[in-house]
Amino acid sequence: MFSKLGGGTLLHSETQFQEPFLKRALNSAVDWGLIRHSPAQAVRAPNVARKEMRALNADEVKRLLSPTAETAIGALVKVAA
Repeated sequence: MFSKLGGGTLLHSETQFQEPFLKRALNSAVDWGLIRHSPAQAVRAPNVARKEMRALNADEVKRLLSPTAETAIGALVKVAA
């Protein structure tokens, strides 16, 4: 269900916030007598495969550091890299 909302594929972070919101809204409709039961009770958010984080290689680190080398944040960027 969640992968089809909005016509496209959703990110894990999007479904993480949409699922509880939708369930609360439908549970409120039950509490208010607008519907008999919440269809969201049977729905589970999809498992999303997470991509493994990739470290920068030496050339990418040099490209990252070179524009900031002579700036006020150069040392901070160097420590972070």
